[in-house]
Amino acid sequence: MPLDLSTAMGKMMLTMLAGFGELERNLISERTTMALQHLKDTGKRFTYDKYGWDVDKDNNFIENEKEQYWIEYMKVRHEDDGIPISQIARELNTCEVPAKRGEKWSHKQVSRLIQR
Repeated sequence: MPLDLSTAMGKMMLTMLAGFGELERNLISERTTMALQHLKDTGKRFTYDKYGWDVDKDNNFIENEKEQYWIEYMKVRHEDDGIPISQIARELNTCEVPAKRGEKWSHKQVSRLIQR
């Protein structure tokens, strides 16, 4: 039976259906947020690989010493030496320091690691 939107009852049904749809969307969002927070709180992987960390067979993050060294290098060059982030990215690319997935370093990647 089609919904007649020219009547008060039809408009009310449409409003109720839209409300239930919005409720379901919000519940999914809440559950996803809670699940991701649980993974973060328990040290489990919740995203793509993070630079400075590897993942063991149980999906736990473990430090990658070589990548941790480069993160510290970036922080020292920027905070102590006052080198601009874009120049640090160029230095890493010139020295062929590998990024996590093998791509070239960008100022955004370096900035995120320094702020983390």
